[in-house]
Amino acid sequence: MGLVQVDKAVASGNPTVLEVTGINTDDVYMVTFSNIVPSGGERLMIRVTKSSNADTTTNYDNARKGLLTNSSFQNNSDTNDTKWMMATTDTASYGGSQGIMYCYNFNSSSEYSFVSFEVPTWVTTPQIFGDIGGGVHTQTSASDGISLKWNGTATFSSGEIVLYKVV
Repeated sequence: MGLVQVDKAVASGNPTVLEVTGINTDDVYMVTFSNIVPSGGERLMIRVTKSSNADTTTNYDNARKGLLTNSSFQNNSDTNDTKWMMATTDTASYGGSQGIMYCYNFNSSSEYSFVSFEVPTWVTTPQIFGDIGGGVHTQTSASDGISLKWNGTATFSSGEIVLYKVV
């Protein structure tokens, strides 16, 4: 397996959104994000993009296992939401959120787009928290990328998101 970089976005000037686009084949794509830190403690929202715009419809379902360092596991899920929601990220300089996400069927206009993800985060408790799971965008239209935004008014103090085609 190899990777070809398709797009990259780096937080500069405290943007409200970090987004990568360029999915235009039926291949599997991988998205990595690192050092994702909010200006205020917020939950990270992940959305697909359609024609380079984040889709905010209520077509997001997901299930994930929450792995906590100071407690037992959590079973979390959402249906008919407007995003895939991750843990609350702290503003401290412990590395924020990181993540790897694989994107499937994104170029298809006749199948749902779906993802698998691993998102370790330094949360506001403070502790390490890991979201591991998958999500489905229940709309049969092509998706061309991934958008990150905070669930509130926070901006990105730092962070980088990169889109790769898996070859």
